[in-house]
Amino acid sequence: MGDRASDPHQAIRPGSETLRTLLILTLFAPPALWLGLAGCMVWGCPGPPPPPPEARLPQPATAPEDMLAQHGVVDRILDVYAELARQLEGGRPVRSETAWNAAGLVQTFVEGYHEKLEEDLVFVRFEAAGRELRLIGTLRRQHRVAALLNAQILLLASRADLEDPADRARLAADLRSYVRMYRPHTAREDTVIFPELREVVTPEDFYDMGVTIGRRRRELFGPGGYERIVERVADVERVLGIHRLEEFTPGFQPAAVTPRRPRPLER
Repeated sequence: MGDRASDPHQAIRPGSETLRTLLILTLFAPPALWLGLAGCMVWGCPGPPPPPPEARLPQPATAPEDMLAQHGVVDRILDVYAELARQLEGGRPVRSETAWNAAGLVQTFVEGYHEKLEEDLVFVRFEAAGRELRLIGTLRRQHRVAALLNAQILLLASRADLEDPADRARLAADLRSYVRMYRPHTAREDTVIFPELREVVTPEDFYDMGVTIGRRRRELFGPGGYERIVERVADVERVLGIHRLEEFTPGFQPAAVTPRRPRPLER
């Protein structure tokens, strides 16, 4: 650009591509068009205008992105429930406070925030569009069943101790029922509902959903609320001894295999 501006005639020399283009424009293009294009070739065209200031600001997470992050928290709570059930069934001492704290997280985060967002923002839009109605109906029913199961878990965890074998067995069964239902529940949402969400809303509505999700989270949990919820889940994981991710890696060693020389190809 600096060379062309200092010596514009250098860009138009005999046999150059620029000269051939100008000749073609002279013959076939309207005068206003070829004059403008010729000026761009010689002196350069202005670039696209810079984006408005608001476009350069951090954008809110989209609704599916935020919901998937929430499902990450739900999955870790389900791991807690599965570990509680395992320890109860194995006869290990389990503090009722630990089960109570885990069920309280479900009541606060899963029922009071995550599920309400799904029902108020996502499910209603699929129903209005007449899409995935059978699946949406099942998801709504499972929300209700999950609330009943968790209420029973809270009731059993409110006991002074968990020494009674019948209480331990019932609590373990309720915990396993919750996990067994909720894992395929979130998987259907992740693989069917969230990928189709853009198809049932306008771009403006899609953007506004992300803003609404963030606003509700701040209203319920304050600034940094997501991080504090994750830390509360991690506290329960530490009590149960499942806070180290590497401990979930299978401890087997692959069998030693003696490499064989490849057989030569027959001609």
